[in-house]
Amino acid sequence: MSQIKVLSLAFAFGLICGTTQAQEVSSPREETQENMQTSSGLSGFGETYGEQIAREQEEQARAAQEAQAEAQENQNSVLAKVPENNTIDYKGIANAFFAGGQNQAEETAAAQQAKAQPKTYEDIVFTITEPTSQITLGMGHTLDLKLRTSSNLKWNFDKEFKSLEYISERTEDGFFHIVFKAKAPGQETLYFDCLDVGNPTNIQVLETKLIVVKVE
Repeated sequence: MSQIKVLSLAFAFGLICGTTQAQEVSSPREETQENMQTSSGLSGFGETYGEQIAREQEEQARAAQEAQAEAQENQNSVLAKVPENNTIDYKGIANAFFAGGQNQAEETAAAQQAKAQPKTYEDIVFTITEPTSQITLGMGHTLDLKLRTSSNLKWNFDKEFKSLEYISERTEDGFFHIVFKAKAPGQETLYFDCLDVGNPTNIQVLETKLIVVKVE
């Protein structure tokens, strides 16, 4: 009987030792798994793929909101937002721009006012010296044209016009005077041919002058 008890106790002791050893062996594996699970967090290999996607979406949404807010602020402003640490005088440019627009508006108003006022006309005495001249004559007023002449010269011209009425002609103080009167609005071109009549058998045209007369 004693021998059987001894064997039983030895067998039981062997089982206890085996169980304890199995527990000691399995503990490092469990710790390794726990360490791997812990290392998969932010303190080890960084965030997971899902967490990275969520973070990027959140950053994109925040950036879009900031851009929309800035665009709304610029839209509500008359002038664009002035960048910081700039050296451009935006205020001076704006003042000059608006001042220029104001001056232009004043000039336009002055021109319109001048245009609204009726023009005043007078009788005109005009000496023709250039080959081509132009003049404006008011309705009902007279135009006295002067051409330099001498005893052997004669000025030939037309007398019938729609806007001008021929009044008279004369020679005075070395000038040939032709007087017209404005009778209708329009524009006429008057030609004056200077003839050398010193030799009646050989009359020559020395020069031609013209003047454009606008009747208002």
